[in-house]
Amino acid sequence: MGDVYVISIGIDYKNNLDSKNNVYKTDDLDGTIPDAKEIFHTIMKISERAKQPWKGYLLLQEGAAYDPVTLGTYEGEGIGKTNYASKAHLLQTLATIQNQATHNDLTILTYSGHGVDKTGEMVMAHTDADGYVPSIEALLVTPNELLTAMGKIDGRKLIILDSCVSGVFVPESESSLSTVLVNGIDDWYAKFWEGSGYNLPDLYVLTASALADSYEDPDSTDHSHGVFTITLLEALGWNHPHGVDISTIEPGTPPALRGSVITVDSLYTYIKKNQDLPIRWNILKPSQEYQHPLVSGGAMDMVLFRF
Repeated sequence: MGDVYVISIGIDYKNNLDSKNNVYKTDDLDGTIPDAKEIFHTIMKISERAKQPWKGYLLLQEGAAYDPVTLGTYEGEGIGKTNYASKAHLLQTLATIQNQATHNDLTILTYSGHGVDKTGEMVMAHTDADGYVPSIEALLVTPNELLTAMGKIDGRKLIILDSCVSGVFVPESESSLSTVLVNGIDDWYAKFWEGSGYNLPDLYVLTASALADSYEDPDSTDHSHGVFTITLLEALGWNHPHGVDISTIEPGTPPALRGSVITVDSLYTYIKKNQDLPIRWNILKPSQEYQHPLVSGGAMDMVLFRF
């Protein structure tokens, strides 16, 4: 097991102003910043416990500020904040890791933010110094862009997305089709039984939802989380007492631990069994919210940490 690279992205969209010539305005989100900060801290602690060196990048857009220094567009002395959650900084960070990671390393990217309705693209933070967003297109990261950039990084990779319609990021493999993008059971069956063999993939995707909304936990008393992310944190052994500085907390024994390892499948299994929302629509309660997480298909699993 090699080094661990962590990119945790959290965007609350509170620095978007309301209106100017009918520009795009995203809804504010409350759970995304706690999601990113606590996942970042938890993975850091687990990496240390597994005796794997780690390097982290916490990309945030938090609060109402939209001055050039906050946005990372300041061109005076220095280069502004490179930890701002813009699309440019994300791609820059991925390129940096691409130049450093080796075959034995693990790269984990997490995203808590908006996903575009029906198409699922990640909505990164704006970089307009007047606070208005003239066009959403420049902020979007498509599945193809993210999967391509992550695929260029050597070693094992895991993408974790807590956003609406995030299932569109789950890639097809040699042994499976996307259950979001391909709706025919005959196609899935034919793909599974065709002649191609299984190759162990080095990129997995774990998402909060399929082709539907993801939700924030309404029961939090001091800060919010995504329903998916709070269960993911629980799977990793995270317990954040109210009012306690997260830097002082050590995760407990991860419930997702299988023997001596944590795998992608062990996280997925725990989330499906334990998240607060049901994983499917209930015919007896048709108005009830539901949220179905997805993971990369195929018969293979990937070890993330070994203790």
